[in-house]
Amino acid sequence: ASGAVVATTFVLMTSPISSIYILICLMMINIHLMALMSLWNIYLNALSVVNLVMSIGISVEFCVHITKSFLSATGSHEQRARDSLVNMGSSVVSGITVTKLVGVIVLNFAQSEIFRIYYFRMYLGIVLLGAAHGLLFLPALLRLVGPASSNTTEVLLVDKSYEKLEDEKAAEEETEEQQGSNSVESTYLHQQTVAIDEDGRSNVI
Repeated sequence: ASGAVVATTFVLMTSPISSIYILICLMMINIHLMALMSLWNIYLNALSVVNLVMSIGISVEFCVHITKSFLSATGSHEQRARDSLVNMGSSVVSGITVTKLVGVIVLNFAQSEIFRIYYFRMYLGIVLLGAAHGLLFLPALLRLVGPASSNTTEVLLVDKSYEKLEDEKAAEEETEEQQGSNSVESTYLHQQTVAIDEDGRSNVI
């Protein structure tokens, strides 16, 4: 299941580093889920193993949207991580976390103990751990060692426009300096002309 996730995310996002980061998050979610099973006295059997495998597919939703938004954003790693949370964080919370919690909480009122233990508790752990890793751990990881932006065309356009603005600003400053020097020279020549005229008049008198 993890191999299928890595292959699919690599094809869709064309970023092997992003696929590796998503795989790391999925492995951490599974490890923490097994630790939660130990705290809740949930035994490892056919039902729990099926839930562990299904948790990989469910947890992908919490990670892939944030990673995809980070790849398409531009700027520094910190700015891209912030933009990915601003753009996709609310969708992950409202569209994935809250909707799954509503469906999971209903299982707690089931009369069957199997539903309450192997489905309510485990699915509750999957949702909470997936949200924590997707909204807290993954953005911090991307901010520190995230991959380069896939939107290279926009980055180049921004750089070129910035360089053009810098060139225009430098040209304007050079023009202003030339105008200032010309005005100083014209003022000096005018003063010299006036002085010569005054000297000529005094000699005549």
